[in-house]
Amino acid sequence: MKTLRFFSFLVVITACSGSKITVSKSQQVFNVSTIALMPNGGILSDAVGTELLNYGFNIIDATTVSSIMIRNNIEEIEITLPQNLSVFADMQIDGLLVVKSVAGYDDRPQSATFRLIDTKTSSVIAGGTWQNGKGGATGSTADGIMRSDAAKAAKQIASELGELLIN
Repeated sequence: MKTLRFFSFLVVITACSGSKITVSKSQQVFNVSTIALMPNGGILSDAVGTELLNYGFNIIDATTVSSIMIRNNIEEIEITLPQNLSVFADMQIDGLLVVKSVAGYDDRPQSATFRLIDTKTSSVIAGGTWQNGKGGATGSTADGIMRSDAAKAAKQIASELGELLIN
């Protein structure tokens, strides 16, 4: 009986994994102090922006970015073109943060990608991927415990991104 419990415990432990994040940074040196949030990033983008405030960055919210785009006749699909990024550079905005996420079965983020684009050079300053955790069978209590909500995902992304940018 003890052996069965032990093996059951091993199966549960090996089937569980926490969220994973991978971040890469350009080898170029960039000076970033003001970051604009891409309008179509949703709640995760907004949450990452809020968390980046803790690292001393000035954040331009998605509503303000939308207004800038409308005033300058910039289509969202063309925002990362050099001539459109220069509009933001002229406004002393150093980077544009693009966050895309996919919702899981429980409306928590399943995965996300993010990249910070330099407004002066159109180069990617840093970027990465985030993957939510899992535990046991989909929808199980163990699964619910291992999965992060948007706030926790944003904190992890901002932490990795913030540390890369200030070091």
